Amino acid sequence: MSSPGINVLVVDDDIAVCRILHLMLSDDRYQVQTSQSVVDALVEIERKPFDAYVMDYKLPDGTGFDVAERIRSNGSSAPIILISGYDPSAVALRAEKLRISDIIEKPFSRAMICEAMKKAIGVSPER
Repeated sequence: MSSPGINVLVVDDDIAVCRILHLMLSDDRYQVQTSQSVVDALVEIERKPFDAYVMDYKLPDGTGFDVAERIRSNGSSAPIILISGYDPSAVALRAEKLRISDIIEKPFSRAMICEAMKKAIGVSPER
């Protein structure tokens, strides 16, 4: 089980994917908030910092990298997990530059998401 009180922002334009991720992560006792676009995610990030992020690569108004760039430019080193329906090698170089913790290919399982989150949170400092 994860420690309670870890805030996670999930960014995906597919509401069903947001619901599934919300359920998966909430079951592991993460505090989950969802957003469906780059613009919405940027508003949430300005409102409060999150401990971790799970975001889709392709969004209607940009990419997960656009959100990741803002997170990093705000000075946050919080783990970012990218979900992509594309070949991870196609985005690997940019992901590395933005210090993306993990790239998970769609379709994904609960185990894949939870394992990636545990691994990502494990490398971040305890609060």
